[in-house]
Amino acid sequence: MTNRFFWIVASILLAIIVHVSVVLFAARVKMPARFDILGKAGSGGFQVFTPDMLQRFDRRPLKHMIYGGCLVAPGKGRVELKAPIEPGYWSVTLYSAGGDVLYTLNDLHAGVKAMTIVFQLKDDDSADAIQAPRLRNGKLLVPLDVERALAVTQAYVAHPGERRRKLESLSRTTCTAYPTPLMAPKLN
Repeated sequence: MTNRFFWIVASILLAIIVHVSVVLFAARVKMPARFDILGKAGSGGFQVFTPDMLQRFDRRPLKHMIYGGCLVAPGKGRVELKAPIEPGYWSVTLYSAGGDVLYTLNDLHAGVKAMTIVFQLKDDDSADAIQAPRLRNGKLLVPLDVERALAVTQAYVAHPGERRRKLESLSRTTCTAYPTPLMAPKLN
């Protein structure tokens, strides 16, 4: 094992440990404030998290990670998260207002260069309502048991030279709310 490979693996493991610690211990107290911060952009407004925003989230940014997110509140429609995927570690995690992890996906599970995740309430009574996560026509459909959730994306930056490129990629992520089934894009 080379020295560089060791430090890459160690950094990724450290990022995972820190992420799990934040979710388990701090999220229940701090999650409502995070919803309020992102709520100013409205449902569906994706934002790349600046260092100032991360401070308001009471989260110390890791040197090798970049973050972004949006408020997911599908109502009677859907919220569609579209993101280009850069090589290397990345994840999307959906949190409830209480800090519970509702859904997570990372580069090892997805194996794609771009993704679209569609969030919809489970009890939606439309003809194409979803009850369990599934892939349909290149879109990952994820049902929700909650009215509001926070989708957080994070990506690993292996060296400073790729930070700008990964930030530009993350900034092309969109999170679009379709408020009624009539306005929602057809999934077939």
